Amino acid sequence: MITAQYVGPETVPMGSLGSYVKDGRFEILRLPPGRYRLMFVPIAANRPAGPDVYYPGTPSQSAATLIEVGEGEHVDGLLFTIF
Repeated sequence: MITAQYVGPETVPMGSLGSYVKDGRFEILRLPPGRYRLMFVPIAANRPAGPDVYYPGTPSQSAATLIEVGEGEHVDGLLFTIF
């Protein structure tokens, strides 16, 4: 699962925050404009889940790249590297 965490001083009403990964692709809909941190949350059936990974492929939240989303903007080309 991929989740978007809002990064900002104010609280904003959030739409859909997460998206399951299908064929290596994900889409998160209805995000208000702002800065976001993307996080891959491994979900594993019948085995322990791995650690969370932040975009672009770091286990450290502070090292994550922030993604700016504008009003009505579609952001693509974001690739995670997961080891």
